[in-house]
Amino acid sequence: MAVMVERLESSRQKLLTEIDSQSSEIERLFEENSNLSASHQDALGLAMQWENQVKDCLKKNEELRLLLDKLRSEQIHSMQPRDNSARFHTEPGTSISDNSIPHEQVTESPLVKDLLSKEQSRAEALSAEVMKLSAELKHAAQAYNNLTRLYRPVLRNIENNLMKMKQESFVTIQ
Repeated sequence: MAVMVERLESSRQKLLTEIDSQSSEIERLFEENSNLSASHQDALGLAMQWENQVKDCLKKNEELRLLLDKLRSEQIHSMQPRDNSARFHTEPGTSISDNSIPHEQVTESPLVKDLLSKEQSRAEALSAEVMKLSAELKHAAQAYNNLTRLYRPVLRNIENNLMKMKQESFVTIQ
């Protein structure tokens, strides 16, 4: 009987030692988890700051693009009279019809330049839109991956529990 009590006491001590070591490990993991959580929150704050900076830059980019469009338009309109006067400049004694530049090219050139500047502006706007949509796609993909990472273990655990229940029901049926 004394040997049995001694064994029980020895087993109890081993269990208490194991519980203490497990408690220490849990406390360490809890502290590590808290530190990781704080680091994660800091990283999220930094990411939000970066996103806000990018949004500000996109707004400034749009404003600059509009200003560039306006400047291009003004440049084309200011060049139009000079171009016409330069093209219609003739030597004394010659008429405009004798000039080597056809009249259609004289009127077409400012229109082509205006159309070109508008198309350049449109191309730049579309390029900016593509970059914006690409960033949104990357953000959505990252969110999807984060959700997958969060829910996969939960779903795996549910699946394992369902498999256990199925096996237990199969065993009880037999």
